[in-house]
Amino acid sequence: MSRRGGSTLYRGPGGSRLATRDGRSKGFTLMELMVALFTLAVLMSAAIQGYYAVSRGRAVITSAVETDIQNMAVLHQIVKDLQSAYVIQGRDNTLPGPRSEARTFFACEDTGFGVEAWDKLSFTSVGHVIIPRSGPERQYESELTEITYELVSGGDDPETGILQRREVSPPAAGVDDQQASIPVAERVAGFDVACIDSEGRPREDWDSRQLDGRGQLIGLPVLVRITLVVKGEGGEKQTRTTAVTLPLAPRLNLR
Repeated sequence: MSRRGGSTLYRGPGGSRLATRDGRSKGFTLMELMVALFTLAVLMSAAIQGYYAVSRGRAVITSAVETDIQNMAVLHQIVKDLQSAYVIQGRDNTLPGPRSEARTFFACEDTGFGVEAWDKLSFTSVGHVIIPRSGPERQYESELTEITYELVSGGDDPETGILQRREVSPPAAGVDDQQASIPVAERVAGFDVACIDSEGRPREDWDSRQLDGRGQLIGLPVLVRITLVVKGEGGEKQTRTTAVTLPLAPRLNLR
């Protein structure tokens, strides 16, 4: 309580003004209210900006993790297919008919589209299927399958495409390229395939139906290196590279 100008001013807890004895209110002034509202607005703005910053960071991290998981899953599938790549050497490697196309082959080429490498990988693989029969023993039969991985244009981003996997079983002459094609990855900015021969030399183009310097079919590469570049939702690019040895290929000779 204090006296000012013949009136008594009462103060509440913390020194806040309540009212004078003559009944006139002595509350907050307009300037004090404006300062309080401005301070509250600044605090709320900082809190909202912090919330959106955390949300954006979380979205970027989530997109990067999802892109990396997609890359690993696609490369795992390609490695699994390549490990059963198979090429027949000699005259038996021909399909019946007048065209005399190769029954089995291994080929990769650069399609020359896009900023990154847009390669095409095609090969025949051998698998074992179970023949239904009665009895406790299982009987297996080998089956040839033609597998193709190709990056084709598609989507809203002209710098990216869709990686497709095509499987045709059994391989046959004159098969439609669009048959059995399924997308395995989207927003792919690059698909690079490098084949390593028995001398350890990398080659971007490979065709097992061609002849080497000794007049023999080049057959399978010893090792295949695959690089996959995927563009995330935020525009960032993630690159994954793996290498796989082909069990049915000749051994690497580095001497």
